[in-house]
Amino acid sequence: MMPGITGFDALKRLVVTEKNHNIPFIFLTARVAPADKLHGLREGADDYITKPFLSEELLLRIEAILRRKDVTINQTSKKIQKQFDGLQDQIRSLNTEGNVGVDFVEGLVNMLNLRDNETEEHVQTCN
Repeated sequence: MMPGITGFDALKRLVVTEKNHNIPFIFLTARVAPADKLHGLREGADDYITKPFLSEELLLRIEAILRRKDVTINQTSKKIQKQFDGLQDQIRSLNTEGNVGVDFVEGLVNMLNLRDNETEEHVQTCN
């Protein structure tokens, strides 16, 4: 048991901050009650491992979580890129048809300010 703060408290503090949502969280605990395990998973933990544990199992579970996170991030990136490409096509079309001003184009780019800082920087460098 951790002094001063429980694993449940640590998880709650992590998940309330948007930038921490992609950080994997694994309980490694002596609390073996099924209710504790279910509570941890309901609160957002990626896994729940009880002591004693095999170090190889822990490593395999970490690798599995990272693979799933990577797939999710790649899918999200592809979706965002598709949306961005669609907006670029619309901008080109509008610009060809009506000679749209820079302020309008910048306004559309600002609409792409998504939650992901990395994506926002990508959009700004693609202009």
